[in-house]
Amino acid sequence: MEPVRAQLMWSPQAPRVARAVVRAWLDAVECDHRVRTDLVIAASELVTRAVNGCPAEPTLMCSWTPDGALVAIGSAPMLAQPDGGRDLGATVLTAVCDDWGCEGDEMGTNLWAHVRW
Repeated sequence: MEPVRAQLMWSPQAPRVARAVVRAWLDAVECDHRVRTDLVIAASELVTRAVNGCPAEPTLMCSWTPDGALVAIGSAPMLAQPDGGRDLGATVLTAVCDDWGCEGDEMGTNLWAHVRW
């Protein structure tokens, strides 16, 4: 299956659109219900992080890896990082992903999540 790439609006509706894009991408393959659900949740959480912290339209990218799937969000440099106190999004991502992270510099931000089969 081909990777998918979608430019999202910088708005509160972006996570909903991201969930729909990931679901449509996964409709073309047979994959475990857990993997499908975890990828949709991961995409929603990553886009929420981008919209809340980056002042630009995020780009959603999904692709297969040899042992699972990768969801990534590219955006402008992050202006605000969630504080270490009550970061519920991080708790959700840690629960549903095998690995996830955020990397960035003055050129941009890349948020990603990997879910294994």
